[in-house]
Amino acid sequence: MPPPPKRRLPVILVLLCLIPQLFSNCYTGYRKKDGEYEFVYSAIPFTKGDYEWVLSPSPRKFKIIQNGHFGYAHDDVRVYFRAKPIPLAEIESFQVINEDYSKDRAHVFLGEKLMIEADPESFQIIDHYYTRDKNHVFSGRHIIPNADPLTFRSDKNGGGRDRNGCYLYGSPCPCKAGK
Repeated sequence: MPPPPKRRLPVILVLLCLIPQLFSNCYTGYRKKDGEYEFVYSAIPFTKGDYEWVLSPSPRKFKIIQNGHFGYAHDDVRVYFRAKPIPLAEIESFQVINEDYSKDRAHVFLGEKLMIEADPESFQIIDHYYTRDKNHVFSGRHIIPNADPLTFRSDKNGGGRDRNGCYLYGSPCPCKAGK
């Protein structure tokens, strides 16, 4: 194949240099604006992006724990996940587990929502679909009835199995023979 005409090469080089610049303004996370904080959701070039103001009673004491998609922060009154307060979260013992899950001394949270009955000391992430503690297996914030946390295994595609049966996205389903 013959080489491209010489006049196309500068155009290609300019485009290769401009494309990364267009997307360098993409941003997700907290930012300070006019003395207050806001959480920006994936602002893309040439748009305002979606954002939500953090309604902090003490913006001077606002501290970002993990920025970007994680979006965890606190002030001297409460903990926030993507600008939303996390009810019951204890600032002193609060820990980020991953992008979606966090915990404190007494609670486990998925985003800003409390995971009722989850034990923070034994809580573990199995995969994107499932988590467990010493007493339960969870799909999202919901306990999977009769699932056994000791024998539960995930197939990493939304399916799971334990000594009591099989599950698909947290719901009981028939087990496939030989699996």
